[in-house]
Amino acid sequence: MCRRGAILLIWLMAAACPAYAGGWMREKGRIFTATGAVLDFDAKRLRESSFYAEYGALDWLTLGIDYNLVLGTSSHALLFARVPIGRITDPHRFAAQLGVGGHSILGNWWPMYRLSLHYGRSLSLGTRQGWLAIDTTLEMYPAFDLPVYKLDATLGQSNGGRIRPIFQLETGAARGFDPVVTLTPGVMIDGWADGQVWHLGLQNRLSPRYGLSLKLALWQSF
Repeated sequence: MCRRGAILLIWLMAAACPAYAGGWMREKGRIFTATGAVLDFDAKRLRESSFYAEYGALDWLTLGIDYNLVLGTSSHALLFARVPIGRITDPHRFAAQLGVGGHSILGNWWPMYRLSLHYGRSLSLGTRQGWLAIDTTLEMYPAFDLPVYKLDATLGQSNGGRIRPIFQLETGAARGFDPVVTLTPGVMIDGWADGQVWHLGLQNRLSPRYGLSLKLALWQSF
């Protein structure tokens, strides 16, 4: 594969990865997982699958794994550690995260690194409660000398019924490529088991070319 084609696949993979963290730490001893898939309406097929998990190792340390597969082309697998910046009791939460792992293109693997800063805070809307998360990320692919810059935001409602709204904005920029902008309005639906939430979203890729996909994920807390 030519270098330009490989970098293009990296760019498409990097721009597709969701953010879950915000500035919060996972409570010590608790586990959160998110298993997801994206169905491409244009291609009429499954485009992506993903698995994300994090564990509260200490009050000030969250460990996790992030895996994403773009079917037939590329994937990545990262181990990460997140630590708080400032006091974890503040209403405005900040955290830093470092991820180390690898990415693959058509079965060939290379190293990959991710550095991210996260912000989160709880919101009150009358009797409704919600949250805002903002995530800034630098992803590095040394084999291709390609830094990818991302800015993502999530706004969601945490109470007020079994079905609640959530909005996600994902953006990405890399040298030599048009920026990627994706807007995903959706709903969270409480499952039958404690700590289980289904996330259903309509993923609208606004740039560099329009695309529409269905996003489905199962979130579980233990």
